[in-house]
Amino acid sequence: MTENEIMKLKLKPRSISEKRLVEIFATPAIKERYNKEGKFVSSDKKRLLDRASRFCEIRDDGNRQYYITKVYNNPRPSNFDKMNKELYQYICPLILDALVNGKEADEKRKCTLTVGLWAREIQMVNCNYELIKEAGIKKIENEFKIRHNTYYDFYNRCDEAIDYYIIQALKYLYSAGLIIWRDVYFVQPVTPTIEKDGEVYEKKEKPKVRQATEDEMKFYAKCVEIADEKANIKNAKERYYSTKASCFRETLIKELNKGGILYIFKSYEAYYVNRDRCKAVLDMFDVSDNILDNFNAAFIAKLATNADARKLQPKFKSNDNYIDEFLSLCDMTINNKTENLEERINGEKNES
Repeated sequence: MTENEIMKLKLKPRSISEKRLVEIFATPAIKERYNKEGKFVSSDKKRLLDRASRFCEIRDDGNRQYYITKVYNNPRPSNFDKMNKELYQYICPLILDALVNGKEADEKRKCTLTVGLWAREIQMVNCNYELIKEAGIKKIENEFKIRHNTYYDFYNRCDEAIDYYIIQALKYLYSAGLIIWRDVYFVQPVTPTIEKDGEVYEKKEKPKVRQATEDEMKFYAKCVEIADEKANIKNAKERYYSTKASCFRETLIKELNKGGILYIFKSYEAYYVNRDRCKAVLDMFDVSDNILDNFNAAFIAKLATNADARKLQPKFKSNDNYIDEFLSLCDMTINNKTENLEERINGEKNES
């Protein structure tokens, strides 16, 4: 039967024979083999029960008898097992929650965030992540005794992981028919200036961020090319996570400013397709009260495991404290219970 045909049956908790189970949930190929052999062949039983589990919870009572213990109002996505493994078991429900319960949910049915802000929205990282990243290596070396190679390695690996897992989670949710999403580039125009009494002043009202036009994207690509050449950039990572990053960033900003642009950034725009369906799938996840603690711990454990495998690389061998420094950065930037470090880093009290 098709998905729609199964839903129309309005299944109820009850006993069911193996034959009827096959009639309802088996694919044509499995049904043909079962009718021919009079029993399940190879992995057909597992495949049939996997399909049945999308619509209900079912118990095998033996002697070719089964019992439907619970029926879902909405079928579970066919890729739900993928969404319910590793870090995705936390990321997928947190993204769904942000979409259907967020401030834009009713009016615009969407959420528009950069990968970094997606990570903040679902609390994959804490408020210190960008703070420490933007502070610069000198401040971090002086204040926290973390060497530059550990610092660059941490943000390189962590940014990569955040980007990978969030985008993959968006792909899973899209595949399940729950959302649509796309990359969108936004522009922050330079604040216009006015001349008064021979002095140049910026206008009080800062221009609003808006979506980049095609011409602006072409201009942006040209600016990146110039900055790459100036900083001798060989690959994308070097633009942000190397000793060349400062030169690249300064040159890029200078070139963008010539065209009236302060900066350009990439965002990910996600829209829910059907809010009730998203809520139903959200309810299928086993979300506990301490989901953020578990999520943070799982993310840190994954990063730490990979770091441990790298500690014998030549560039880290000279640093006996590499793992301790890496874990310290994990705790400062990922653990949701870590205090805001703005005052310690910048000497300014955070008023927010």
